[in-house]
Amino acid sequence: MQNSGRVTKDLGTDWKTTNRQIYNLLTHSPHLLDLAGYLVGPIEKVRATHRERDISLSGTGSRIVSHVWHIDVGFVPKLGENEGATGHFELVLPRHGEFAEGFKLETNLGRALVEYPYVWFQREERVEIYDAATKTLFRPDGQDASTFRLQLESLADTILHGSPLVNANLEDGIAAVKAMVAIGHSARHGGDWVRVKEVEGDLEHSSLKRPELVGKAHRLSPSRELQGSGLGSELIDCRDTR
Repeated sequence: MQNSGRVTKDLGTDWKTTNRQIYNLLTHSPHLLDLAGYLVGPIEKVRATHRERDISLSGTGSRIVSHVWHIDVGFVPKLGENEGATGHFELVLPRHGEFAEGFKLETNLGRALVEYPYVWFQREERVEIYDAATKTLFRPDGQDASTFRLQLESLADTILHGSPLVNANLEDGIAAVKAMVAIGHSARHGGDWVRVKEVEGDLEHSSLKRPELVGKAHRLSPSRELQGSGLGSELIDCRDTR
């Protein structure tokens, strides 16, 4: 690759070396946010807390700091609903032990539990689906675990044959970024509820467009917000120290 010399935009802040809190949220939370949007729908509001924990092993001489995020989300209500579904994210990295990622989905039709190993290993996921109507538990056999090949084949089918796009599109990416900025803003300002559309800026510098309106959302009972819907989800992303 060659540099044309006509690049006008600077490289920006190197958060990997200057701010691991921002870097970890930037590089890992989009996967959770995109998955939540695909499973449940658009995210309307979020509230988040962030903590740092020293998980260094004694006697090693090296310090390991784990970043722990707890994120509550409220989804846009469906047509005819007063309140949307709710969910909870956990993002922990690094951590000791094997990588873990997955989600739990609780609905009026049943529930689903999905856990999958580190994507580079290309191992099968663990999937459990409970059908409330038949009171039956399914455990599908996911034989094809070649994640990257499946993504490329899906993209090729869309380009060559006009098949519906299965992977995330531009609008999905923009929605994930907006939610991510709202999460960062909430974590820096006491963990209050923040409506995604009311936040502007980036992960380092963000502000509320109309703070006098957002304050009304903060006064809502947290228990009412989290229990107002019969539909909920939990997504977990835990990274090891490798």
